[in-house]
Amino acid sequence: MISAYKTAGSMLFISSLTTAICFFSNVLSSVIALRDFGSYMGTVVILNYLHVMTILPSALLVNELHIKPLQRKIWAV
Repeated sequence: MISAYKTAGSMLFISSLTTAICFFSNVLSSVIALRDFGSYMGTVVILNYLHVMTILPSALLVNELHIKPLQRKIWAV
């Protein structure tokens, strides 16, 4: 999983950063709805990156250590 994060994590960071910058560029618009949308979506993209890099590995680990063994017990009966 470490090697996957080294390779995919950097690419995910670059794509999230460029997408967030594009959305944040809408803040310069004179239309209020576009400004709000741009700031909201830019923030969502950054938070999504942070969640994918922190919470997703934890969820996968919990699934492997606790959920799958329980499922195996249930389906083995």
